[in-house]
Amino acid sequence: MNRSRFAGYDYAAIPDFELLKACWQTAEQQNISPRYGNIFTNDFFYEDPETLLPALQKMNILAMDMESAALFTIAAQNRVQALSVLTVSDHVVNGGEMSSEERQSTFNQML
Repeated sequence: MNRSRFAGYDYAAIPDFELLKACWQTAEQQNISPRYGNIFTNDFFYEDPETLLPALQKMNILAMDMESAALFTIAAQNRVQALSVLTVSDHVVNGGEMSSEERQSTFNQML
């Protein structure tokens, strides 16, 4: 996605700092302790987890998703702000997975 939008080169897709700062300040005010850090965002992370997971762990990647890179890249291209707030529902390393009921009832703090 990013290479096709960025002339074939790698693009470091990142969130908008002002939105991130506002998110951090709101969490502080509400005594919420989220984790902030790098995520792996790509649509092929199910293909080869035996190779991918050690690389992600080595680079201290907190989570994986499929949309954030495209979101940040499109936002940059259109000169608008974007932020990705993620909640873990499936644990790729441990194999844990939330039920649909748990997803509906436990993400309130993130929202």
